[in-house]
Amino acid sequence: MIYISKFKKNIWPLNVPPLPDELFSSWMFRLANNYRISPESLVNEYSDEKLHIKINTIDIKPESNIIDIITKNTALKEKEIEKLFLNHYKSNITENNISDEVINSLHFLKVNDPKNKKNGIIFCPNCLSNGIPYFRRKWLLTSSIVCCECNSYLMDYCPNCFKHFSFWYSTKKSELVNNSITTCKCGYDISKFSFPLSPSQLEIDYQKYIDFTIDNGFNEHTQYSFTYLTTLMFTASMIKKIIKSPKYKKKIKKIYPDLIIDIEVPTNKWTLSDRQYLLPIAYYLLDNFPNRIKEVFPNKYNLKKEFGQLPYWFEKELIFR
Repeated sequence: MIYISKFKKNIWPLNVPPLPDELFSSWMFRLANNYRISPESLVNEYSDEKLHIKINTIDIKPESNIIDIITKNTALKEKEIEKLFLNHYKSNITENNISDEVINSLHFLKVNDPKNKKNGIIFCPNCLSNGIPYFRRKWLLTSSIVCCECNSYLMDYCPNCFKHFSFWYSTKKSELVNNSITTCKCGYDISKFSFPLSPSQLEIDYQKYIDFTIDNGFNEHTQYSFTYLTTLMFTASMIKKIIKSPKYKKKIKKIYPDLIIDIEVPTNKWTLSDRQYLLPIAYYLLDNFPNRIKEVFPNKYNLKKEFGQLPYWFEKELIFR
């Protein structure tokens, strides 16, 4: 520990400031990695009781006991730490900003699929290869499918072993950690990978529009961005459903001739590749709302509980026609 007169307290040496849009777990890994120990070991060394850090939920909202340890031992203020968590998006992605709603807006593999023993994380290999590698909050949003900064597809698996990638895994307290945040358990550095395909213009336009909507909290359809995200997911799920009907399949084909959908799992089980395929199409149908939606959607439909109440600006166009 080093006493810093500016902060009037002892802090851990080797200061690691958070980077723009960095995830809390990413920052914790980089901080602990400076000392060649795991994040759990670093936190528990200064805790009165042993803390069990759950990677599936650690990035959702700040836990008071962990935040206390960090504010006491680093130069960071509580408000700076809070920005690293996903609930800092507040009502931009969910209506009530509670943990369950935030989780439903994220692509957490282990939360969505209990068969996955390890939690995977979404990443852009190009971003990880530029400057200091770290993981962004926005990559974990269900609506994120491409990186607009790099014009590159996001990934959720190691291109070497084809398993879900995770930089966070537990070690024995006595073990020294000597891994980069971009190193898979198979030894491959995911930042070295270059995706052979580039996103289409529709996919890029979709992601830019979504990023704008979330960053600003509104778009031309609605003054509440979370209602657009709900409508987007509902539209995507309806496309998957009605494409099985020859009648509606023919209607969709007129608008989107190359459409082929073979996704049988429910919405919360969609993989990143499923979302990369369906969400831009849903965005395209909503782009000149309500014209394309009216052409394609049936007059009667059943609203699944997972979507809650659809916004009035959307539902009125389907009902009164």
